[in-house]
Amino acid sequence: MKAAVQAAPRVAGLDLANWNWKVVRQFVQARFGWLLSSRSCLNYLHRLGFVVKRPKKRLLKANAEKCAAFVAAYVALRTEAQAKGAKIFFVDEAHFRADVELRTKWVLRGEPALVDTPVPSLVRKPPTTRRSVWRPVRWKP
Repeated sequence: MKAAVQAAPRVAGLDLANWNWKVVRQFVQARFGWLLSSRSCLNYLHRLGFVVKRPKKRLLKANAEKCAAFVAAYVALRTEAQAKGAKIFFVDEAHFRADVELRTKWVLRGEPALVDTPVPSLVRKPPTTRRSVWRPVRWKP
């Protein structure tokens, strides 16, 4: 079970994205035929040396071949535009992401909890704003 939890649930034959106690329950029921309670699943994870951590995002490396192909295509387009006297405009598109925002991840004690992401803006933490909350105070003479 320890080796199965270290890999993604899809490797173990479960069509889910992340391990939690419900996924452990499905795994144990499918593999061994036992139906465990939520507390038993959590106890097994802790006994095997797993802890819950908030994951940090790790930026995936850019593909050098795709970058080189884009640069070559852009250079050709730019020279053609200059020869014809045309202007190049860039338009931003709306992109819908399918990235799941993981709150917690089960990892072995001492291991970092990392999640790969292809989007650089997701690696930085969003700026936090602290707002002061004004509350009226009752004056007692």
